[in-house]
This record gives sequence, C-alpha cells and structure tokens, in this order.
Amino acid sequence: MTVDPSIDDAALLPTWILERNPDMAERLDVPGHVQWIAIRISGSTYDYRVTTTALRDGDVVGSAAEPVVCDGNSEALLGVIDEEIKRALLQLESMPAEVTASEPEPEPEPPPPPKQRTTLTKLGVGGIVTASLGVAGLGTGIAFVALGVRPVDDYPDWVERDHGPPGYALLSVGIAAMGAGAAMLALDLTRCKRRSDAPKCPQADQSPRGAAASRRPRLSVVATPHAATLLLGGRF
Repeated sequence: MTVDPSIDDAALLPTWILERNPDMAERLDVPGHVQWIAIRISGSTYDYRVTTTALRDGDVVGSAAEPVVCDGNSEALLGVIDEEIKRALLQLESMPAEVTASEPEPEPEPPPPPKQRTTLTKLGVGGIVTASLGVAGLGTGIAFVALGVRPVDDYPDWVERDHGPPGYALLSVGIAAMGAGAAMLALDLTRCKRRSDAPKCPQADQSPRGAAASRRPRLSVVATPHAATLLLGGRF
C-alpha cells in the first residue's frame, strides 16, 4: 500500500483500511501461490486518486486498474477503497489459480541383493583333502619314475631296484585322487548353490534313508608295486 505523504493522515490510512477488511488476508491465501492487492492513494486531500490492482505471483489478474477519483473526506475515501478491495478480491476469486500438480518424488533404488555365500560342507572339505593327497601322490610318482633302475646299496653288483612300477602306480593313484577330489568339491559347490537357503546345504531327501545315504564319503586307495586300484565308497 502506497500513500502520498502530502495526503492528510497518510500514516494512519493503511491501519484503518486493514481494520475495515479483516477477512482480506484469509481470502488472499491460496496454497501454492502468492496473491495480494496493491493499493495506491495519490492526489491531494479531498481530491484523491485510488488505484487498486489484483496480483497473483507477480502478474496482474483481470483488466488493468484505472484510478478512481474521490473528492470527499477521509470517510468517503475509505468507503471507495473498501469497494475497490471487494472488486479486486472478486477478480482473484473469479479467475482461480491453476493448481500445479506436484511431481512425485522418485522412488529410491532398491538395495542390491545380498551376496550369497557358499559354505562348504564336509563333502567339499573332503574333496579338497583328497585332491591335495592326489597332488602329493603325483609328485612322489614323478620322483620314483625319474629314479628309474638303481642298484641296491647293500648289493650294488648283484641286485637292482626298478622304481618305475611303483612310480607309475603312484601317478595313477595321484591322478585318480585329484579327479575324485575335484568332483567332490564341484558337487558340493553345486548343491550349495541350488539350496542356498539351507545353512549347511542338506540333500533334498530328508528321510532316514536319505540321511543315512548322505554320510561322509569314504575314499580308499590301494597301491601295489605293479598296479594301482582306486576304490571310492559311500555317496556323494
């Protein structure tokens, strides 16, 4: 509200106008928008010029305001201003503000699924041990084969010892043990992935018969100087 200082009671006019229009602030309140009424009182005492403009978000609402002439006293001036305020409020209410739809907040990305940890059972551990024994047997067999035929220390001139047959036997046993250990480990890892919800990856058959069949695997190795026999017992 702007009042020329040359007008009598210029400092009191804004207070008088607000007291006469107590519901103006409530009617101007629109969610999401800023509305107000700009009032300018110019001219001189007993020759007033009242310009009232309805504004919303900084833009003029309705037609451009024209000054209204008032040549009465202060009471007449306040009556003119009351009518102009009513007119401006009707302009704002007859041209409602567009309700802007608020954009929905983006949904947060779902957290990544927890990584499944594969826990080895006794079958997998047994496979690692069996494969390790196979590696040891393979190395020992290679060493025996490399020795070949050697004379016996106690009887170097009459007795010779051929290290080839036991070396080849150890090679066969080592290779077989490595294969068996790898198969046991692969089977255990595959079973754990298929049944990752089970803490110890039990087999699907939970009957007494199935439980008896899922006992710890047994590996038996029998080596002779001329041949190698690999016996695998139990269920995997």
